Amino acid sequence: MAGTALRELPADDVVRARERRGTAVGDPPAVLADGVVLPADHRDVVRTGRLREMPVLAANTFEEGKLFGSLVDAYRRTDRERFTKQYFLDPDEPSPFGVRDFIADRYLPADGPGGWNEAAGRLTDSIFTGIVHDSVKSMREAGNEHLYYYRFGWDQEPAPFDTVYGAAHAMDLPFVFGTFDEGLFTFAFIHRNEPGRLQLSKLMT
Repeated sequence: MAGTALRELPADDVVRARERRGTAVGDPPAVLADGVVLPADHRDVVRTGRLREMPVLAANTFEEGKLFGSLVDAYRRTDRERFTKQYFLDPDEPSPFGVRDFIADRYLPADGPGGWNEAAGRLTDSIFTGIVHDSVKSMREAGNEHLYYYRFGWDQEPAPFDTVYGAAHAMDLPFVFGTFDEGLFTFAFIHRNEPGRLQLSKLMT
């Protein structure tokens, strides 16, 4: 009953409810052991070494934090406005936008001291890299020797998105699954970067 009611709600109502709760729309949901899908708390399973023989592949993108500039007021536009504009762009045409159309002045120039690259690097380290490294360390301490890690650095989007996003959070997923024609990052994939992009995707797959 609750699931049906939630599915019938307009998306704007769901977003407003999250905002009233004081939670950013992009916050991940908590991982809950429900006894069925997740029969036990994942931290306990790792800690006790029950999965020590299971190979684990962990990853980060090089610039994870560049997708979460709203956390530090780095974006001029809301996520909805930004991604709507990007969605309707023809990525093979010269972009009508520059970095300043997306990134607030206090983070410019992007490669300067205190700029967007530095701020996004802090977000990457504080939110993403540490979590992955801590998780891998916990598994290693529990006896798992089948641990693998990659860091994805592809940042060949057309300007200004090579600076605005670069190798942002989830940029690796289209390469893993070959889904270059759908999702958030379609604006990044152009004819000019296709040969290298497809070669990298083939290697990752």
